[in-house]
Amino acid sequence: MWLTEKFFNLNQKKMLGFIENSDLTEDEAAIFRMFYLVDNLDIQKLIDNTEANSKVDHIFKLDDWERINRLSADPIVRMTKIKCTPTLKKLLDSNEPIPIGFPEWFYIAYPDVTVWIMDNSKSIGEEFKGREDEIISENGPNLNFYRKMIDRYKKRVGKLECSV
Repeated sequence: MWLTEKFFNLNQKKMLGFIENSDLTEDEAAIFRMFYLVDNLDIQKLIDNTEANSKVDHIFKLDDWERINRLSADPIVRMTKIKCTPTLKKLLDSNEPIPIGFPEWFYIAYPDVTVWIMDNSKSIGEEFKGREDEIISENGPNLNFYRKMIDRYKKRVGKLECSV
């Protein structure tokens, strides 16, 4: 137990250091504090998922990208493997586009929650029937929506894929 707690604290310190020493916008820093830090997301998983997402221009899938790399003349490129969480890989390789309501920061850090919401959208919509203003603003889903979905996921399904 003490080892888990020690690793948790180390990850929190890395996350705070990253927020402090990076050139994040004020909104990005707020998302780090309100979501990534609260949920103790593993910073290395976030980096891996971000890199994997950047390799996919949403025309090519990750599998296509890896196949193209294997055919490359450059031996370093040929050995480059994509590291990302399993759910993000499935999401990026899927034939279904990621719905517009899921910003990049969300589906990269919470791919499991994203898929869960997509799979349960009807029942989630029924839960909030008559209270849509709690989760939707003029511009679409608000941060309160994402927080509620993450909390519901953790309560109903369990540990987040990107958490420590």
